Amino acid sequence: MASQIVLDDAAEELFRELGGTDTRKGASGVDLSGLAESLHQQDKKTDPWRLLIVEYTCDLAGFIDAWRKGNLREAENAVKKLDAAIGKLCKMPEHGGQALVRHQGRGIPGEGRAAMDYDYSVSFGPITIDIPAIRAAAARIGYSATRFPGDFTRALSILAEARINCIRLAVQEQTREYNAQLGAAFTALGPYLRLLSSEAAMARYGGKDSKQLPVVYDEFHAPDPNLTLLASVNKQKRADVQALVAKVHSMRSKPELKQAMENYPTAYETIFGIKKLREQLNRPLMEINNVSSLVARAGAEALSREQALVARLALRIFGKDNQALARFLDCMYSLDFRFQNPYQVVERLGFATEVLRVIEKNLPREAAPRAALQHPAVRHILECGREKMDKLSDEILEDIEIGGTEARVKISAEESIRRPVHPALLEIVAFFRQRAATRKKIKSMLQEKARFTDLDYATVARDFGVEIAGAKEILALIKGCFDPGGHFIRRVFEKKIPDFCKYEDKVFEFLWHFLKEHMHSHERIGFLNSLKVMIDKMKQTNRALEVLLADFAHDPEKVTFSDRNALMLCNALLRSFNKELHQDIEMTPEEVLNVKQGLDQGAVEFSREYIDREKEKFYNKFRAIHRELRRALEGGKDIMPVRYLLTLEREAYMLFALVGGITGLAILRSGLNEYGDPEADIYHMDQSKDQVSWLLQILQVLVRAISRAGDKEDVQTLHEIRPRETRFFNLSQDQRHVDQVRRMYRWIDTAEQDLKKANAK
Repeated sequence: MASQIVLDDAAEELFRELGGTDTRKGASGVDLSGLAESLHQQDKKTDPWRLLIVEYTCDLAGFIDAWRKGNLREAENAVKKLDAAIGKLCKMPEHGGQALVRHQGRGIPGEGRAAMDYDYSVSFGPITIDIPAIRAAAARIGYSATRFPGDFTRALSILAEARINCIRLAVQEQTREYNAQLGAAFTALGPYLRLLSSEAAMARYGGKDSKQLPVVYDEFHAPDPNLTLLASVNKQKRADVQALVAKVHSMRSKPELKQAMENYPTAYETIFGIKKLREQLNRPLMEINNVSSLVARAGAEALSREQALVARLALRIFGKDNQALARFLDCMYSLDFRFQNPYQVVERLGFATEVLRVIEKNLPREAAPRAALQHPAVRHILECGREKMDKLSDEILEDIEIGGTEARVKISAEESIRRPVHPALLEIVAFFRQRAATRKKIKSMLQEKARFTDLDYATVARDFGVEIAGAKEILALIKGCFDPGGHFIRRVFEKKIPDFCKYEDKVFEFLWHFLKEHMHSHERIGFLNSLKVMIDKMKQTNRALEVLLADFAHDPEKVTFSDRNALMLCNALLRSFNKELHQDIEMTPEEVLNVKQGLDQGAVEFSREYIDREKEKFYNKFRAIHRELRRALEGGKDIMPVRYLLTLEREAYMLFALVGGITGLAILRSGLNEYGDPEADIYHMDQSKDQVSWLLQILQVLVRAISRAGDKEDVQTLHEIRPRETRFFNLSQDQRHVDQVRRMYRWIDTAEQDLKKANAK
């Protein structure tokens, strides 16, 4: 995986050319000393691969641009560069054999709506890059990498101009057979690109719609690059492949074959879904604008019946080379929904409406509107719409206005964006907008008397999947746990836990998100402990962990006062027994690091997989926490209390010690490298002397954490801390400090022994 990559010779050489790891400051001028620098090293291990992916993308765009302009010499040079780039990329461990370029069209923060056109992502193995990611990589590397963001942006602009939504390339060991097949693909693709971009050539054949172009057409009667490549790489006549397309397309209308073919959105995909054809034909190593690659992130995953149906409909409506197709499918099937502004949401609601209208138009005239909602594609689109809207922030929802048959959003005082929206989608938007308004009332009822309407109760009932009476009970339960001044009454809450548990599917998420920010600070610990008791009663550990981890990493650059509570609750949920469940605690006891048999292994595995899957977010979140801690120790203004930040960072180390995994171990090692050096800046800032006991406590946690999560390479790190004992003693003359250092060194002895025993097994 990314953090375990061992660089090959070519990447090592590139790494050295780009400045290596010697620099202490990135291009941004941000101090990267200590833990922040150590975490940067995790990124730097993969930055050479990121830049190689940029080079690959630029060479690919160069090949496309050269052929479109008819510059054959440049095209030949681009193929040579691509061959070299593929040779380097195929050495990446665990790369999976697929390089996938996909238009997502969400826009680049701060660059306006025009940036949506050249907003692509490029995925290869464990790495996915986009323009912001490459800018961050260039900042880490420094001056020698400054050209990469600009080169990458120009390459993606070329793809947008060429109306290319996605490119899938099989990256394999460069055998003679592989090189021959890839060469055949390039040889066929170049003239295809030139033909469709040359006005003179198009005029000679009567235009794109003349059906006389020397290419293979898809079942929608549009020139198809992949079918054309299929004919070329298999040395088949275009007419024969065209006849095959017609035959495969006709099979869809046969009742006995229809169901078996519903998982394939195009004739091209269907060809490779038929065993006999799959065995006789070589699938092109390169595919352009294959709709399946816009749905399945790996480019080769099987589509569900509903996904294939919606993709096929969208393809017919928008066309394979229309960015609207990619944006609609990105909205439907992206793993996240992190749009920065309401315009993007309204735009995609418009695209979804176009698809729904076409479905309705093709239904029998006598079909009632309600019957149309039972169409599998309609149900699927609406389900995806509800799922995505549920993840939107209330702020974005509040900026979307609905009226009549349209949704609109103000861009400025004078300009608005309007899109017609299907009534079923408008109803979904209206519900989530109302939910946002109801949430405000619920939050305000702790400080003032809130008047709930029938609509508010109906909204809560729908959100929780309960009757109106249940919604009223939920609000009454919450209201009853606070006194008239808005103060949390713990004994009342814990008495009512059985009543809350009746709504277990939603109640934890509801309570966590809407009460965490709206309580008096001194009451939060009691509330946190009460939530632990409630979760223990409900037996929904993984769902609670998902809510907490997602909330913690949601905005990686922002540190909040709820972050420590989220981590403390996670640490409690990872254990099958918590003796402190009914105690008021401000941080997880260090003794928890002794727990092994008492861990909930299912919860640990779930958390590890979640964190490793979102490792970039957790790396960035931890950097933000450590950055704020350094600022606090430097005596900065308008920052959180230093004691809070110390306990927050400690709590994160506790979590990673219990969970382990690639991400957790990388962060633990980063912390041990910094806190294990008494000369590190962290011990010598303006406020560090007053906090030295806490800093050493963090080091002790790190030593014990690495003992349970580390491996044999960590023995050397611990061994390097040994000669620094005197310098640790010199950080303070207080006897308690001396005792603390001695205790910490005893833990180093224990940790070394534990790691050696573990590796001897």
